[in-house]
Amino acid sequence: MTPFDSSAPSNRRALNYAAAFAVAVASLSSSSVWAGGPSDNTVTGLSSSAATTDRFIVKLRDPAADVRTRLPAIASAMGTGFTYVRPMSGGAHVVRANQAISLSAARAMSGQAMLDSNIAYIEPDRKLYPMLVPNDTLYSQQWNLYEAAGGINMPAAWDVTTGAAGVVIAVIDTGFRPHADLAGRVLPGYDFIDDTAVSNDGDGRDADASDPGDYGCGGGGSSTWHGTHVAGIAAAASNNGAGVAGINWVSKILPARVLGRCGGYTSDIVDAMRWSAGISVPGVPANPNPARVENLSLGGSGACSSTFQSAVDDVVARGTVVVVAAGNENQDAANIEPASCNNVIAVAASTRTGAKASFSNFGSKVAIAAPGTGILSTLNTGTTVPGADTYVNYSGTSMSTPHVAGVASLLLSQNPALTPAQVRQRLQLTARAFPTGTGGDCTTALCGAGIVDAGAALGTAVPPPATRVNLAAQANGGVASASTSYDSRFPPGGANNGDRRGLNWVAGGGWNDGTQNVFPDWIRIDLPSAQPLTEIDVFTLQDNYPSPAEPTEAMTFSTYGITAFDVQYWNGAAWVTVPGGSVTGNNKVWSKFTFAPILTTSIRVQVNAALATFSRVVEIEAYKDAAPVNAARPANGGSVSASSTYDSRFPAAAAIDGDRRGLNWVAGGGWNDATPDAFPDFLQVNFSGTKSINEIDVFTLQDNYPSPVEPTETMTFSLYGIIDFDVQYWNGSTWVTVPGGAVSGNNKVWRKFTFAPISTTAIRVNVRNAPASFSRITEVEAWIAQ
Repeated sequence: MTPFDSSAPSNRRALNYAAAFAVAVASLSSSSVWAGGPSDNTVTGLSSSAATTDRFIVKLRDPAADVRTRLPAIASAMGTGFTYVRPMSGGAHVVRANQAISLSAARAMSGQAMLDSNIAYIEPDRKLYPMLVPNDTLYSQQWNLYEAAGGINMPAAWDVTTGAAGVVIAVIDTGFRPHADLAGRVLPGYDFIDDTAVSNDGDGRDADASDPGDYGCGGGGSSTWHGTHVAGIAAAASNNGAGVAGINWVSKILPARVLGRCGGYTSDIVDAMRWSAGISVPGVPANPNPARVENLSLGGSGACSSTFQSAVDDVVARGTVVVVAAGNENQDAANIEPASCNNVIAVAASTRTGAKASFSNFGSKVAIAAPGTGILSTLNTGTTVPGADTYVNYSGTSMSTPHVAGVASLLLSQNPALTPAQVRQRLQLTARAFPTGTGGDCTTALCGAGIVDAGAALGTAVPPPATRVNLAAQANGGVASASTSYDSRFPPGGANNGDRRGLNWVAGGGWNDGTQNVFPDWIRIDLPSAQPLTEIDVFTLQDNYPSPAEPTEAMTFSTYGITAFDVQYWNGAAWVTVPGGSVTGNNKVWSKFTFAPILTTSIRVQVNAALATFSRVVEIEAYKDAAPVNAARPANGGSVSASSTYDSRFPAAAAIDGDRRGLNWVAGGGWNDATPDAFPDFLQVNFSGTKSINEIDVFTLQDNYPSPVEPTETMTFSLYGIIDFDVQYWNGSTWVTVPGGAVSGNNKVWRKFTFAPISTTAIRVNVRNAPASFSRITEVEAWIAQ
């Protein structure tokens, strides 16, 4: 695959970052396609080398089978010989053909081989390619961070957070060059390139993720130092009085080298994705620093492959956000991998005026846009091998992507509990509308939800989801009391009346204590019952209290607010400060505290210091995680049917009764089909109308079924469970397997499948094989997306 930057330094030739960083070398005057644009070093087009491959990815249905024994049959079906290369993550294997084959022919040949029922899939191992107010001295040239028309509003975001040490951003790219503006920001990474013709460093995989240069494709070409440029956009050292400012000032970069001379193979890239997320990869040491965000400024032509989608699904299931370049060919991103994959955030490129960059790909697969023309970042002066540090403007969706990855990392720094789906939702909900009259206007149909707005994403008061309930509110039974009150104009009840602004401050708008210059003071909220709280929000008085505005998390005070306080809960015997709840030096009107669930009946804010002699609190809120809804349960409208049922002791309805264990197996504990040794069998769950679901859980029979225990995700079986099956949903005309839902060789009692929300009226489990003659399922759950 190729990088998606469309630019190369002005003193070297531009790379082709079109449908795969098919490093076709073009002159600087060339127009750019892939990740870059027609200015500032853009990469364009596809080299002829990108149209062929001599490698294939093979996965067998039986994970215990040796793929080497199948190579003669594969060779016979495909008309060429093969040698084994290596195992991959995800249970697949890389094999090499004895000749280079065009991608179109390779796809056709793979289809022939797929007629073999032993093969889960076989597909070409395609190359993808790169796509390209602090005191930093070059910050004034970084229009992309602050300008109103096309920038991403970083100063407002930095007022909220500059990052967190526990959040890691993986840059899956050409590796990195040591650079003064990346010093202290780069973790030990890994070089995943196993082909020495691609690696350019004389060896295969190793623990050295530094970039030796990607020059030499087709016998010529300059090095791009693409990964170094991408890393600088996301996380260059900032507010250090030198160079450029990165989006995240604190979090670390994890380099995973996958792109070298003429791009990089899919097999290397997906291994790097899994490893970066903390998933084991054969032959590679474990990653001690799993990433919460992965940046893939790369891509190649074609729809999303099974190999890539499987890797994305595995990574997202680990809670890692995957941000990818839409590509630089001015075409529908549905034709580009990995932008066409589900569960990724595909990024289009916008210009300084907010217009669509002429080279940027577009369409329904694009989630959001970000600046992608003339982006200044860290680089190296070497035209082939490494030289000295420098800074260069690049253009391309490669440059747009780390803008979004950087903002995603700040969101996770602010709230590590966010899921990948929630990060995407927040970015899209707060995106700035595309300007009009630019001469090349973006629209939501072309460029996603809007231009990413970091300040809005981190600071705007986005209303909580409708499913969330403020348990501290008077309307929900919360009762407020306080150590003292100034008088009846400032009652404790003014701090849980639902008004965050403190409207009518001197007439019930909030609480003011009655002991001037005496601390601590406290205000307490008693809940109507014990609740598993996960968030508490505290609002203090705004400077402009006569005309208060709806507060944001970035709003500050300088006159009346509380400056030091403890947010506490009652544990039944004493007041305990919540994690992160001991605050000093505060100047924020709104302080938010999130933590793992804490069961309590009461919370309080103990004020230790405040401005203008009094403690003043205008609102306290308390939330618990919204309870998810299982759409399969009859209580929620679910009903069930099956291909067959053994007898009345094993009804299909037992698989949606809420019992995961299969208690009383021979008396309504679960479903057993009626056709021994005849497969497939199916169990179908129908919903009460169309539901948006993002998780399905399937539970099969435990070995010790007479005395079953509550299952865990690590529990295995060896006697009665289902082995091969597909988890599917009805799309209105046919059954479609959910991402990652084709299972072979299963031995887990509980299998969980998570994915981007899917709207459907029914799901089913289609069982292809099971031991002891029968299909047996104890429970199926379908969770509505929150």
